Amino acid sequence: MASPETSTDCHVTDKIPVVFILGAPGTGKNTQCDMILGKYSCDHFSAGGLLREELKKEDSPHKEIIADTMRRGSVVPGYIIGALLREAIQKAAEKDLQFVIIDGFPRSIEQRDVFISACGDGKAVIVLETPKDVLVERLMARAAASTSLRLDDNPESIKKRFLTENRLVKPVLDSYEDQGKVYRIESIKSPEEVFIDVCKALDDIITK
Repeated sequence: MASPETSTDCHVTDKIPVVFILGAPGTGKNTQCDMILGKYSCDHFSAGGLLREELKKEDSPHKEIIADTMRRGSVVPGYIIGALLREAIQKAAEKDLQFVIIDGFPRSIEQRDVFISACGDGKAVIVLETPKDVLVERLMARAAASTSLRLDDNPESIKKRFLTENRLVKPVLDSYEDQGKVYRIESIKSPEEVFIDVCKALDDIITK
């Protein structure tokens, strides 16, 4: 349930379009977001990034709850994520920008509902898609290059993560697909080639 902090007297998404970018780990979301920021007049947020920034604020009313839930490995309450996204989008709306990108969110129907309650709805969803075997290779290569190998950086665990994510994200995509808001892009090609398709989608989105 949304907190009073996420009052919907005025939806911030009415002031500036919000585009979600989704895709399994290894599909290249971060790379594409960086390239989008280099071409378009926009802001880019992620729920995780906003939570980490909030922890740095000494006067944050959410700091203790965020720190406690992260320590316990629990999920940060939805109303806090909604409030942080609303505040970030509100600030972006005060600038002369074309749109806002939120990557890796919403990853569940619950997160989608929290966002709608706090901010209004997104204008479109760009989904980066890559065959699972290619993603496993990418993630294993990335893990091998990392200095801190995680226990779940192995092919079997990675595949299980894909299944879990697909189970949660698919209903979200289905709901937006019904509204004609989903743009599916193959991200098996080079980042530059993928970016051409991403730009085509964004150009279509911002002219609607």
